[in-house]
Amino acid sequence: MFGLSLKLTEPRDDGPPRNGATDGQRITHVLHHRPVKIRTGDRLPGSLLVGASLLVVAALIGAGIVGYEAQRLFALAHNHIGPETEADRLRAVIIAALPDVGWVAMALVALVAALRGQSSLRARVGVVVFFGLSLGAQVLYAPRTLEGILVAIIAPVAMAWMLETLVVEVRRWAAARRA
Repeated sequence: MFGLSLKLTEPRDDGPPRNGATDGQRITHVLHHRPVKIRTGDRLPGSLLVGASLLVVAALIGAGIVGYEAQRLFALAHNHIGPETEADRLRAVIIAALPDVGWVAMALVALVAALRGQSSLRARVGVVVFFGLSLGAQVLYAPRTLEGILVAIIAPVAMAWMLETLVVEVRRWAAARRA
């Protein structure tokens, strides 16, 4: 905010030279007010990250709907013996939601760490664990054809890749802002 400059001035009568001046010169301190430059270069990357985040959230919602329904049907088909009851349907809803809620929650924790410019190994491992549970249920419920397996893995693999990339880029962006 304030710059300090040293300026050689003509001799004065108030004593011997100081501050490294030669005979007959005196160094005086002069304060100059200079405007502070505000960094605006990170607004564009920040705006683009916000846009990418909104797209990832929209994709998360879509993939969540697809994955949840596959997991609910899988849990409903494999979580009871005998005729289906209302309790079986409730358990299937809860079981289906747990893996996706788990990896989204862990992704949010990783995102918070990334905004601090840090990495959270525990959160990222949590994303992988819950993602694996979600993917496993979807693959096991999929028809036993190459096409069925491919359709089952498209949404979760795409989401995991987008989410991990977003967390890494947010961490880089936050670290660059702190530098």
